[in-house]
Amino acid sequence: MKLLFVIHSLKMGGAERVLVNTANYFASVGYEVHICLYDAEDIFYELDERVVVYGLSLEKLSGSLLSSVKNSIWRILSIREYIRRIDADVVISLITHVNVISILAAKSVNVPIIACEHSNYYLLKSKIFRLIRALVYPLADTVTVLTKGDIDNYPLKKNIVVLPNSLNTPAHYSIPKEKLVIGVGRLVKEKGFERLIEAFLRVRDEGWRLEIVGEGVERSMLEEKITELGGEEFVSLMGARKDVGEFYARASIFVLSSREEGFPMALCEAMSYGVASISFDCRSGPSEIIADGVDGVLVPPNDVDKLSISIKELMDNEVKRAELAASAIKINDKLGAAAIAKQWEEIFDIIKKKIQK
Repeated sequence: MKLLFVIHSLKMGGAERVLVNTANYFASVGYEVHICLYDAEDIFYELDERVVVYGLSLEKLSGSLLSSVKNSIWRILSIREYIRRIDADVVISLITHVNVISILAAKSVNVPIIACEHSNYYLLKSKIFRLIRALVYPLADTVTVLTKGDIDNYPLKKNIVVLPNSLNTPAHYSIPKEKLVIGVGRLVKEKGFERLIEAFLRVRDEGWRLEIVGEGVERSMLEEKITELGGEEFVSLMGARKDVGEFYARASIFVLSSREEGFPMALCEAMSYGVASISFDCRSGPSEIIADGVDGVLVPPNDVDKLSISIKELMDNEVKRAELAASAIKINDKLGAAAIAKQWEEIFDIIKKKIQK
């Protein structure tokens, strides 16, 4: 079976990492896998050598409504041409704007398409794009969402299925745990890292450090926050790192401080490495991942005081950290690559049956 994935780029990001994990898995079990990128520069993640990557050079700024329409048509035609050139059996697109373009391209040549959402419904703020999404998504053979709670947001539910992100955690990681709290993600407002910094520095304890892995537009603001709170010796911004697994393996506590999420991969990854994890119970995601008090800790949304208290409680209680970590690691059974691939293949089978009819 020939699969074609379409995404904007493979720079650092949650959806990008999920695509690479999925593509690599299917390539390893005998599928022919292609990835079509708007922008093929600066690929951050390591791809299986059997995966074919094609850059369409479709990254183009739209300075007006007219140029936006022209660019969209150009992208539809370019993707359609590549679908026909490789004779794809199924197209799989990721992220809303790319999904809309890819659905129109695939259906114009009568090729099945699976459109994958990687954030919650409400993170798309533009009313115009919400309308376009509502009009175009029903054309897709399947639309995948990350959580059960997101299904009801879509008016047409017959082609909506829940498909969580997959994990690709190494089977063995024996790095000793350190007095280390970590956060992982892009340095953007939605991730709320300034709140993590504040909560940690309120209760910083001897020997404990906070390291935040990721890069983004809020770096300067976060650096100023650290200086303002006198935290230079205790908090480090580590930048974008390909060895993020080593941070999970060393960390004793992981904190998700996001204002909103889709299905937070960083939280899942931390749990899969056996890290005691704390998360704001923000809209979409954390409450479907963590069983509060069993395999992690949920904190009321935006409650920095409670977040600070929860961090302190885990710092002071090694036994509790170990109990949470032992339960958290079971997430690998639920979200491992093979388990999620089985769900993918069930979707493929449904599409095949539709075609045969």
